[in-house]
Amino acid sequence: MTTAVAVQRACCLCGATSRVEKLTVRERMFGLGDPFPYLECAECGSLEIATVPVDLERFYPEGYYSFGAEDMPARGWVKRLLRRLRDRYLLFGEGGALGAWLERRFPYPELRSVGVVAGLREDMRILDVGCGRGLLLAALHARGFRHLTGADPFVPADLEPAPGVRVLKRHVHELQGEWDLVMFQASFEHVPDPALTLRQVAVLLAPGGQVLLRVPVLPNAAFERYGERWVALDAPRHLFVPTRAGMDRLARGAGLRVTRVENDATAFMFWGSEHYVRDLPLASATGEDLFSARQLADWEREARTLNRAGRGDMASFVLAR
Repeated sequence: MTTAVAVQRACCLCGATSRVEKLTVRERMFGLGDPFPYLECAECGSLEIATVPVDLERFYPEGYYSFGAEDMPARGWVKRLLRRLRDRYLLFGEGGALGAWLERRFPYPELRSVGVVAGLREDMRILDVGCGRGLLLAALHARGFRHLTGADPFVPADLEPAPGVRVLKRHVHELQGEWDLVMFQASFEHVPDPALTLRQVAVLLAPGGQVLLRVPVLPNAAFERYGERWVALDAPRHLFVPTRAGMDRLARGAGLRVTRVENDATAFMFWGSEHYVRDLPLASATGEDLFSARQLADWEREARTLNRAGRGDMASFVLAR
């Protein structure tokens, strides 16, 4: 419940100083139960954790990386061909009705998000920040992209998820070089200072470069339905959840502008939240553990309908100078 007490500390997205306590969110992914108050910005409407825990790394246990990018099985040449058709459809809009059917049957929202970038080409220099073990980079490599680098301070060491693909155990401010595309796939909301981070990212952009931020976004139908049990609040790992207005202000502060926004929620907005309604941890859940294939398909259709109306709980923001 919102309190009447304003909190005089600048919003991490728009810089406004007046905020109010909106709700308290418990850590639920691993069933730890720690409570964390979140503040709502009175100007842009974004949410932000009131205090970042000093032991934040405790909330990133090894099992956290089991949430890799979703993909379709690829055993056998027929399935490999179908996956290639689906991926070409996601990235470049090729494949017609068959590609569209495959994308509906085997959603891959992270790859679909990359396809939102204007002028996407296989020769782009791509940096994926907060990439985990680099599963998305490996998928892009399999589709012909060759200039791929990842950075994530929480991986155990530097990795090579595919030949020539580097994942560096580093923070973004430790990087140098130029990239045509810098992307954060559901990782930007984990950074403690998004304004400083985005300014650093702008320095890394080559002329004509773009930034892709796939993040939970407000307002959305899942938050309206589930409140503090909305799965994408993910306290305390999600340090903020932006609105479109908050992202616009953030981009301008880094000398960038939002050029495109695409809502791209999946059925996870529902089945993940339903786990939390039942007080069940999510770390080992698949959706199929509780719900029928028909229910999951119904939620997937509902999510797509909400996306078209701009009310899905995830969105891809493309930024450029």
